[in-house]
Amino acid sequence: MDESHFWAVIDCLDWHKSAPKDIVQPAVQALSRYEKADICTFYDFLNEKLYALDGRLYAEQLGSNRYTADPDDFFSVDDFLYGRCGVVANGKDFFEAVLQYPDRIPKEFTFESLLYLPERAWQMKTGAETLDYFPETWYETFSNPTGWPGIKTIKERLLDHG
Repeated sequence: MDESHFWAVIDCLDWHKSAPKDIVQPAVQALSRYEKADICTFYDFLNEKLYALDGRLYAEQLGSNRYTADPDDFFSVDDFLYGRCGVVANGKDFFEAVLQYPDRIPKEFTFESLLYLPERAWQMKTGAETLDYFPETWYETFSNPTGWPGIKTIKERLLDHG
């Protein structure tokens, strides 16, 4: 699995369907045809793409869930993650455009189902309930210290309380 194969699997998403599970299903089937190690590599690529979009510049561009420095303003870290999933789910060209121009991030579009694609492919491939693989790069909001200058990362927060 290389990056071109990663994007080829992403391109299998069927946007003619309406239910997220149905949209993802062709990509699940495509990924499940790869070797087990490739499914893990796909997961690595997914995490790297989501991590690259984890930053204040992107979060400030969202619609109703946009990030502000005001502590009284609510910011859903989950919605931001799902919004980043929407960027990746729309393919390589869109992902690269948003990386270069953060204001192009969709304002009110999320696609949480993308997160479950590797695990569902693993289940289809192996019959196992869970994918017991943990990528080194993590996609959770506030994980990318470069994207959030001046804000403690999740890892730093855990170390403070550990």
